[in-house]
Amino acid sequence: MTRRPLRFAVSYLMARHVHVADALKPPLTGVVFDMDGTLTVPNLDFKEMYRRCNVAMSEDILSAVKAMPAAERVEAERVIEEMEEEGRRTLQLMPGTRSCAMWLKRHAIPTALVTRNTRLTVEHLHEELWRDLPRLEPASSRDDDLPPKPAPAALRSIAVSEMSP
Repeated sequence: MTRRPLRFAVSYLMARHVHVADALKPPLTGVVFDMDGTLTVPNLDFKEMYRRCNVAMSEDILSAVKAMPAAERVEAERVIEEMEEEGRRTLQLMPGTRSCAMWLKRHAIPTALVTRNTRLTVEHLHEELWRDLPRLEPASSRDDDLPPKPAPAALRSIAVSEMSP
């Protein structure tokens, strides 16, 4: 088998009106989404959540709450759950999310989710807003065995899952 020089390949693509840069890109094999501000409209007042939990905005709220003494931790967890319950009630998809998900489905591109939201919120997304769209699988939440974002474990897990080619 003779190898043709790249110059030939570029000429061949140009003759067929294929954009060379697009033709040389690796194929899209999957997409991993976040929820707040990506798939869904941000609807949690994080400043208020941090204030009510007595956590500095410069800290990771999940880590800070986990490190609190038991009584303070229970109260902070109650505040977070109360605010997240309201967030689930008012959850909406970002404009363009539905058409993007349908495009990915038409092109058989798998989708996954990594979020710091709870498993309950992920299920609410799937059941109420994502019903007719291809399920985001795997869907990693902060309730899973993996450390929450920004730790890379969930993304690594997805990269080696059935989502990979």
